[in-house]
Amino acid sequence: MKRQYAEPVLPTPPTAPTKDRLPGSQTHRDAQDRADAARLPRWGPKATILEAAATSGRFKTFGRAVETAHLDDMLNEKGPFTVFAPTDEAFAKMPSADLRALLADSTRLRALLSSHIVASKVRAPREQVPNTASAIDGRTLTMSVRQGYYKVNDAQIVKTNLRASNGVIHAIDSLLLPS
Repeated sequence: MKRQYAEPVLPTPPTAPTKDRLPGSQTHRDAQDRADAARLPRWGPKATILEAAATSGRFKTFGRAVETAHLDDMLNEKGPFTVFAPTDEAFAKMPSADLRALLADSTRLRALLSSHIVASKVRAPREQVPNTASAIDGRTLTMSVRQGYYKVNDAQIVKTNLRASNGVIHAIDSLLLPS
């Protein structure tokens, strides 16, 4: 049985091309936007590291700390970056007075967070093959798989390879404190 439509579907009449209009009532800007979108891989993430961290909902304290330490401009650049981001639970392990003092001191916070950021893309390690990376503060981070868990130094990686357009995030269960 054929379906009856309330209004007949008529083809749109062709429009004459003008300087700023292309055939089919499409502006030059629309065509450019469509061409740009076609060049981008459809499967790639569109959000930056900070946007991906914010949408995950696990890094509210980390996001606030990055803004306080004025590292947000760097993490919105092209990258690639790897961020070993402490979850909200990792920050909750600190005594509240210490956490408040840390969040109020932007210099100390910047020094601490700089040891969580690597200026290259570092994927999760493989079994029996530890790898190292240098954080932006020069500290060496060692990633390994121990007893079935991903580790970076002494912190456990609770979620690996959260992709972003300018890098990757690894969620960790504690802060990477200087030794």
